[in-house]
Amino acid sequence: MDGSARAVALAAVYAGWAHDQRLVVGSVAPLTADQLALLAAPHLHDIGHLAAHIVAARARMIHWILGEGDDGLDALARWDGFDQPASLAIRPVAELVRGLEASAAAIQDALARWKVDDLDEVVEWRYDGDTHTYTCQRMIWNLVRHDYHYYGEIALTLGIHGLAAPDF
Repeated sequence: MDGSARAVALAAVYAGWAHDQRLVVGSVAPLTADQLALLAAPHLHDIGHLAAHIVAARARMIHWILGEGDDGLDALARWDGFDQPASLAIRPVAELVRGLEASAAAIQDALARWKVDDLDEVVEWRYDGDTHTYTCQRMIWNLVRHDYHYYGEIALTLGIHGLAAPDF
């Protein structure tokens, strides 16, 4: 690979991800509190908790592990009950939308600065007495994979209940 190809910002490589984020936000934003509580099956999480989990997992990966974004992401990182004794809070749709947008913005800001060479950077995360080692590439892949898993679950739940779902 020549130097010019390696200088491309990762935002260009992952451009479709930002588009799909907007589709998910557009599907969640008009929902009522009752619709946020819809489930695909009794043993699965409702739409509101799925959206909160997307936000929290993004915040942990992009801020706690990769060190990106501001400290406002710390509170978002706990939206799914991670490391908390309290039960999950039911969040209003406007708050979920703000969380989805803030966590996505932190990711997109990092991707706009990062280049292909940055994918090999090694990061360590110390948690619960253990040290976990990742490359930047691995964390980006974890973010993408996690988002699309839960995007799909939200889309499926919306579709089951006859609501508009994102068309990826």
